[in-house]
Amino acid sequence: MLQGKYVTLRPARADEREFIYEMALSTIFYEDVWDNLADFSDEYTDRYYDMREPAVCGGMLIYLNEAPIGFTIYDQNSYEDGWINPGVMTISDIWMDGEQHCGKGYGSDATTALMKHLHEQYAIHTFFTHIEKTNRRSIRACEKAGYMQINDCDKPRIHERLFTPKAMRSPLFEDTYLTDDQVLMLNEYSNAG
Repeated sequence: MLQGKYVTLRPARADEREFIYEMALSTIFYEDVWDNLADFSDEYTDRYYDMREPAVCGGMLIYLNEAPIGFTIYDQNSYEDGWINPGVMTISDIWMDGEQHCGKGYGSDATTALMKHLHEQYAIHTFFTHIEKTNRRSIRACEKAGYMQINDCDKPRIHERLFTPKAMRSPLFEDTYLTDDQVLMLNEYSNAG
């Protein structure tokens, strides 16, 4: 278990997948993403549960006063092995279960606790995420956790630091990371809050 200022994080178990899926559907940004639990399971595969590869990826439930209120994943491989450079990690998804848990600092607190753990345990020094430009709340939560928004003209230079040449040559890379509707957020751990 990881302890933040307000929240506690615990590794998610595979038998909690349906609960996590239902929690995701309660958020405005995920309500139309998956048609069913099978689609969700295709994206959030077994590797994110039960801490099968804790140095590489994992899913964490976020608790407030012993009640689950959110979920986050971290991933060093992101789509394919060998895509992300050593020492770099994406904390790619984080969501809260309903409006009552948003805007209170729980997401940034969970992100900060997870970054601290990954830095101390696995020497991860750089964290990044891509967020839809319309998701102002998530952008603000990342900023509170020490992330900086990278302007569009700096993205190619930063991507070269984060990703391997193999990744950057992939058509999937362009479709995933080079869209105009996303903001790149970066946190060099020494800047973490």
